[in-house]
Amino acid sequence: MREGAIFVTIGFLMLAAAGAIAAVTVTSSSTITTSVTPPPVQFAAGAGSTNTRYVGDYSLSTNATSFEGTFKGRAGGDATVKNVTQIRNTMSVSQTVTLSATQVTNPRVTAFTWTVKDASTTIGTLDHKATSPILTFTIPAGMTYTMNERLKVAGGSGNNNGDSADVSATLGLSAS
Repeated sequence: MREGAIFVTIGFLMLAAAGAIAAVTVTSSSTITTSVTPPPVQFAAGAGSTNTRYVGDYSLSTNATSFEGTFKGRAGGDATVKNVTQIRNTMSVSQTVTLSATQVTNPRVTAFTWTVKDASTTIGTLDHKATSPILTFTIPAGMTYTMNERLKVAGGSGNNNGDSADVSATLGLSAS
């Protein structure tokens, strides 16, 4: 068999006047061509995704509609990493985008946010400490927005326990 081909076998039964049975088998082949349209809005790794001091294990999903990573915090630290990820509208029309994320419940983490920016203009901020972290906005046709990550960790004794202030998180997006 060839890859991408579908083979169909059709059997016919014929009765002759004398009661004899004959079987005829016909084989037909055809090819189906499929394609997948990429999502109109996608994440892309930004320059900050490779900053190993603050970001680890950054990865995009196959269709680029979600990403995950480990974001490194230190006791008493308040770090902002610029352009960790980007949001790109590949269409010729504007798209409404909804970002959704996992809630961060680690009590040592006092702030964990993503700020979506168009150059120096803030479009919105997603707060991982919220009960249901969601942010909705519109991105113009062909536009790319950047996302800055901020992670603030409580200071004082008991808060400097190695990786206890690191945060693993997943963000997803949908567009309409």
